[in-house]
Amino acid sequence: MKSAALPLPEHKQGGVTDHDLWELVPEHVRPGTTLDMLAWPWNEVIYHYPSRTHQHVALDVPDPIRHEFIWWLWSLHVTGERVSPSAVSTWMHSIAHISTSRVQRGHPPITSFLDLDLDTWITEARSAFTARHQRLPGARFSQNHLQIMRRLRRAVGIAYHEQAWWQAELWDPLHDSRIPARRHEPRGHATVDWSTVEPDWLRAAGQWWLGTLLNADRIRWGSVGRYRTSLCAHLGPFLIERGIDSPVLVTDPATMLRPFANDFLGWLRTRRAANGPNKGQPLSNKTISLTQTAVNSMYAFFVEHRDEAAFVLGDPRWRELTERHLVMWPRGETISVVRSDDAPEYLDDEDLSRVAAHLDLIGLPVKESRTIVVDGQDKTVFGLGDPQVMRAYLLLILTGRRVNEILMLDPDPLCPLLTAPDRQSDPKKPEPEDSASEFFVARLRYQQTKIDGAPNTIPVEQAVVNIIREQQDWVRDTILPTLTVGAEPKYLFLARKGNQRGQRPLGGIRQRLTDLAALIELRDKHGRPVDFQRTHRLRHTKATQMLNAGTPLHVVQRYLGHVSPEMTLRYAKTLARTHEEEFLRLTLIGTDGRDHDVDQHALLDVLQLDQRTDRILPNGYCLLPRPKTCERGNACLTCGEFATNATYLTELEDQRDSTLNLIETRRTQHFQRTGKHMTDDNMWLTARRSEVSALNLIIANLTSPDGDESTTVQGAGVGGRDAVRRASQPRTPVDLPLGPSRKGHRP
Repeated sequence: MKSAALPLPEHKQGGVTDHDLWELVPEHVRPGTTLDMLAWPWNEVIYHYPSRTHQHVALDVPDPIRHEFIWWLWSLHVTGERVSPSAVSTWMHSIAHISTSRVQRGHPPITSFLDLDLDTWITEARSAFTARHQRLPGARFSQNHLQIMRRLRRAVGIAYHEQAWWQAELWDPLHDSRIPARRHEPRGHATVDWSTVEPDWLRAAGQWWLGTLLNADRIRWGSVGRYRTSLCAHLGPFLIERGIDSPVLVTDPATMLRPFANDFLGWLRTRRAANGPNKGQPLSNKTISLTQTAVNSMYAFFVEHRDEAAFVLGDPRWRELTERHLVMWPRGETISVVRSDDAPEYLDDEDLSRVAAHLDLIGLPVKESRTIVVDGQDKTVFGLGDPQVMRAYLLLILTGRRVNEILMLDPDPLCPLLTAPDRQSDPKKPEPEDSASEFFVARLRYQQTKIDGAPNTIPVEQAVVNIIREQQDWVRDTILPTLTVGAEPKYLFLARKGNQRGQRPLGGIRQRLTDLAALIELRDKHGRPVDFQRTHRLRHTKATQMLNAGTPLHVVQRYLGHVSPEMTLRYAKTLARTHEEEFLRLTLIGTDGRDHDVDQHALLDVLQLDQRTDRILPNGYCLLPRPKTCERGNACLTCGEFATNATYLTELEDQRDSTLNLIETRRTQHFQRTGKHMTDDNMWLTARRSEVSALNLIIANLTSPDGDESTTVQGAGVGGRDAVRRASQPRTPVDLPLGPSRKGHRP
């Protein structure tokens, strides 16, 4: 049994009863007619408010109800959860009245919390409150008491459910130990509710299909909710709207299944998101693609197991499936998921530094304020009071781990760079390649939550060790005193609510980051909001930093925890795309200061930044077409195929100064040797002055107030004095070529 699972009785012939639940409660803590909420263990399952304690709760309710209720409170003690004492008191007062009132109205007596549905319980509770207090309950009455009844009925339902676990309407792996889940399950606290899935045959099919895949370890718990949403929110409503009530879907699969699939796809295109950040907007390509994948996968499974499905589900119609049901949409007809914006998948060093500079606002107490600068204006902001999220995000920046790998760290996740057995067997054994540097001081052990068998340790620097030690001290001083006696926390970052035994990891990190983004309103160099809430970007950022630094691919692969170099190469593509995006920002201008008629993508194709290093010069780029070879020697500054930009400004200024010094030196030597000054028509002097003129033009263009760092000068020295004369004329402002070319070139 999992540490957080409900205490459940053994199933027996005739079914589980309330007496079986009652037997699970230790005899020495079973209350009589009154429950003392300040006595152990009940004092550990309630929130303690200084204003109202609700110490004594009368239990004058039918025995079956009392048995279920006390068992549920005991289960909260076992799982480390809490409940509002006022809700406990109110419900116990109400149930006695509800039971009596219903009998007087001709209803059978209540013998279980499952006798009434949730809505009926709330309606009856409101009536009982009105009868008792001679006034209507407040606006928050239903909200305050709905949750406790939902939790109670959920637990009792799990205890009484004697069929296969997948047949239950609610799947709750946190409390139901029968549901397959990993020891470290990132979404282990999430539940899946099947009660709203219609039609009935689709609900039963989805439960058996996903239950079978979970049992066979073919999918993980985190994927179940997405598949269920595809069936409940999309396929089910479509079938009901079209009046389809058969798993075969159409009368003639050979001719009608393709039109059905196309009709469903078109219907999805008309749907709007019901919730989330895109509420009211058309369904995203990702949502539509996931729905297509879910339907394809489910029907492929049922075609393979149609006879078994007909037997298990008691529905012979499943035998009527044909091979045409194997694929609703072929591979080429599933919606492609392409990002709709051009935001990079990484954060550059400048943006990352600005985010890190404001992270302390997350850990700042909510009653403390700080003045920051937003868009050039002073702004006073209050802290968010969540130092755990601050430290978790810093670890994400420094390590590049997935967010769940950080949030589910062990309480003591650090170990030596070399294990003790390694040192004992061979003290002189060299350290692994990825940890040989003096930069690393320890190894970080994390939960490999995505890829079984992949590495689960990385070398880390002193900064990571310091953050972990700080979090450990904070847990010891802040969290441990609030846990039940003897509790042993399972994770380094712990949830603050419903976690009396320290078995649940921290959650809600994205909301805190969203709150921080709203406070600081960071924008990047293009004026776009810095989207640092998408924590997986930090993984791309770390990979890009390592590749930029020249780290070998196999070392990056080991560090990221990938099992194949192909996965790591995705980040190498990110690096190449980074170079491409930055290069395409360059604006080419000619010797007269106007836009140069060269398409940026064609230019990139010529240079091939990651391959054609022969075309990257000390002070710019050579635009000579690929098949041609250079015949000008080192006369780049007077060649029309030479281009440069502001990143080479220092080199260009140094080259101009050294050329001017060289001219003066040679003219002095010429006078000393001949007794005559070097004339202006001297061939050598003419060439050097042409180079200086080109450099002056380039530097003037790159440092002009009308230009910016993205300006590229091409062929600036061509034309000598004529070029100088034309460049002195008024210039047309240069636009960044971020859209289609103005001269017909491909974008």
